[in-house]
Amino acid sequence: MKSITTEGKPILRTLIIKNVSEDGKLRFGVNNFQQSIQILKFGQEEGKKIKSLRITDCQNLFQLDLSNLVNLEKLSLRNSKWIEVKGAKNIIPKFKLVVKDCEEVNLDWLEETNVGEKKIE
Repeated sequence: MKSITTEGKPILRTLIIKNVSEDGKLRFGVNNFQQSIQILKFGQEEGKKIKSLRITDCQNLFQLDLSNLVNLEKLSLRNSKWIEVKGAKNIIPKFKLVVKDCEEVNLDWLEETNVGEKKIE
């Protein structure tokens, strides 16, 4: 994990995912450390391996950067909150989006994406 600082602005807790299971499934938000992350990014090579991403109980996400998730097939956001999503237009296949129990949902980032099925509860 690294911190991003700029003069006069707060430090944002940043994590770059560099390790993904062989099945391409990643669950994020399973412990207090993950839930405290504010900027979530994915390494270039590892991002290509992710087929399914499930983010749960992350109320502090400032930015979710999907730029390297070019093969993503399913994105699930559950009981989470985010301000900005970047790079979703880079996802090549039609992906399924599931949003459940999320407050103040902003889905403007979907406009230029290849989203297929959407399930918002």
